[in-house]
Amino acid sequence: MISVSGTFLDCEGSGLYLLQSNHSCIPNAEITFPNNNHKLVLVAKENISQGEEICTCYLSECDVSRSRHSRQKFLKENYLFTCGCVKCLSEADQADVTSEEEEEDEENDME
Repeated sequence: MISVSGTFLDCEGSGLYLLQSNHSCIPNAEITFPNNNHKLVLVAKENISQGEEICTCYLSECDVSRSRHSRQKFLKENYLFTCGCVKCLSEADQADVTSEEEEEDEENDME
């Protein structure tokens, strides 16, 4: 493991990232930190076939249940990409309706 200190840690986007996983709103793997021991473990949530992409979810359990519009907005603002996972693509033809609760949360985030 490489130790890095200094101004890098104050930069936007700094963190511990897995090189072999991408985001999906329906992930086939999850990240855990067993025993709070500073070791990251990638755990399959289902059988993953050879050659199949390993995906984790960058959203919290609450955020992943939000509307496609809300998920896309969060990912764009915080991770600088537009999600193209199966869930988002399957909801693309649906109206992007954001619930009143989601709108209130977004307004509170701006304050």
